Amino acid sequence: MVFIKKVSNADAGDADHVGGNDWDKLDDFFADVANAATAKIDSTFEVTASKFKIRDATDETKEIVNNVSAITTGTTRTITYPDANVNLTSLAKTTDNLSVFAATTSAQLAGIISNETGSGLLVFNTSPTLVTPLLGTPTSGVLTNCTGLPITGITS
Repeated sequence: MVFIKKVSNADAGDADHVGGNDWDKLDDFFADVANAATAKIDSTFEVTASKFKIRDATDETKEIVNNVSAITTGTTRTITYPDANVNLTSLAKTTDNLSVFAATTSAQLAGIISNETGSGLLVFNTSPTLVTPLLGTPTSGVLTNCTGLPITGITS
């Protein structure tokens, strides 16, 4: 049972009397809303608890828990709902790879990646200078503008 609002102490003997004060029960509030043709709350609706649960009407094992205990004291966090239907199962997870996102160009990727050069990291440049590994001896191709070539084995 979750209690949401302190009410008058006049009927201290009723079933909703807790610790010397009377409280409106959240269950009663939602029952009133569910039974009303139209329900409207004209002011802010607050629940004071670290967790707020919403359960399925026919299967109480199905529930959504809003847990705010990790928020820094004195901090308000706002969740803004989009003007659209949202399927939370389609949101990207930290374990997903990049294929869950839209196609990304090299330029876009370069803009968000840090440490673009070095061993085992990405290199973004139009003419990168490769210093390692040793590329070995090519079996075919044309070499121009090369220095440090051996005298033997070069033909024109």
